[in-house]
Amino acid sequence: MTAQTEAVTIIVDGREHESPRRTTPLAVKLLAVPPEQAGSFDLQQITKEGKVVKTYRASTDDNKEIEVHDDERFQLLPNGAPFS
Repeated sequence: MTAQTEAVTIIVDGREHESPRRTTPLAVKLLAVPPEQAGSFDLQQITKEGKVVKTYRASTDDNKEIEVHDDERFQLLPNGAPFS
């Protein structure tokens, strides 16, 4: 496997999921919600303590390529909700 296709385990809304190392915010959201709901959420990368590291907005960032690592944590945030 190449580094781009290597599978890693990430945590989305408290549940473990396997993901390719190189992915998109949209693909991460689709691990947790059905496709018809994915556009209703922004994605936040968070620390184990819940502190927000980065926010990916559905309207502008869904198709940007990102690199994820084992045990990285993400949470879904409804569009329009205040950022922490």
